[in-house]
Amino acid sequence: MPAMAIAAEHVAILRRFSMSALDFMRRRVDLVGTVSVLTAKALQLTQAVSGAEMEMQRLSLEIDRDPANEQLVQELHDQEQSAAAIRREQADCAEDIAAAERDVAALDVLIAAAKGE
Repeated sequence: MPAMAIAAEHVAILRRFSMSALDFMRRRVDLVGTVSVLTAKALQLTQAVSGAEMEMQRLSLEIDRDPANEQLVQELHDQEQSAAAIRREQADCAEDIAAAERDVAALDVLIAAAKGE
């Protein structure tokens, strides 16, 4: 089924539930806000993983100077685990952003169909 036919079908369904153009726009604003919040979170995660990587480099240099220091080795291991956890969270956040952007795009199709474009 062509995209506009699908959109027209969705518009008909939404109209049955009394979705007005204003409701569409409110929903779009909410979704764009969600994308913005998720993008801010992604930037914070990027900063966090960068900090963890810098700490890993510092610890590696310290270990090179004092290879027998088990505490440094443990701290490096802990930082590696922390960075891995942050990277997993980054991947999850990227998936959430993509899903929210798809929702905005789908709503844009509905708005365009409702306007008869």
